[in-house]
Amino acid sequence: MALKERESPMKTGTTLGIPLAVAVIASSTGSADVVEFTNRAEWVAAIGGFDQMQTISFLEYPAGTFLNDQYSNLGVFFADGNDYITQAESFLLDGAGATSNIGAITLEFAEPRASIGVHFPGHLVVELYSDGALIYVSSKFGATGAGFFGGLISSEPFDRAELIDPIGGVNVDTLHFGLPIPSPAGLGVLSIAGLLVRRSRRRP
Repeated sequence: MALKERESPMKTGTTLGIPLAVAVIASSTGSADVVEFTNRAEWVAAIGGFDQMQTISFLEYPAGTFLNDQYSNLGVFFADGNDYITQAESFLLDGAGATSNIGAITLEFAEPRASIGVHFPGHLVVELYSDGALIYVSSKFGATGAGFFGGLISSEPFDRAELIDPIGGVNVDTLHFGLPIPSPAGLGVLSIAGLLVRRSRRRP
């Protein structure tokens, strides 16, 4: 199923041969500049090091497993204690995912990361934190239905991410994360995209 893309308030363009799927915005709630993607292939191309990323499909443990430190070997902890693995048709990639009935899944990373990508059904907002401080709040990804993707590359590494469904309980199909600092390709995207933001702000 083709991944759906949401509308952007900025025109899409091409950066270093990489089409920007959505707007690049400077966070109004923190210090990080972040590039947002709704297309996995474009996010992967911007990272320039996907083979070093960590991926969690939630097929590694049986349905009903409450998540905490099962993926500590990958450098991530599910901090809430009430997130659990479930199976559903809305998880289009493999039928398995993680669910939180309280509307948020909190990920704490053993080392700061600069990128995160999430396949999910429904809606998703991603909040990024560094040393307890909120550094970025994403746009609202997704819509009604399944098969959506939200990817971020941050200029400032983060050590915690909150995955939030503003409508209700949050569901995550597959999760990707890594590298501790942006790759040269990612930094290039941030640099040029930041210039586009500054130009747009100068327009009357």
